[in-house]
Amino acid sequence: MKYLWIFAVAPMLVLSTEATLKPIKTNVDGMLTRGLQALTVTWQSFTSQNPSRRPL
Repeated sequence: MKYLWIFAVAPMLVLSTEATLKPIKTNVDGMLTRGLQALTVTWQSFTSQNPSRRPL
């Protein structure tokens, strides 16, 4: 009987942490996407400047 409160509290904890982490995850996702885009752009400019170097 004393373990019953875990089933009541656990979903609320999950929901509250999810609500807290969602904006952080969105920020991280945005940073990763921008970083990948910047890497792609620099890689493309690098390979276009050096046509003898083939991408791996």
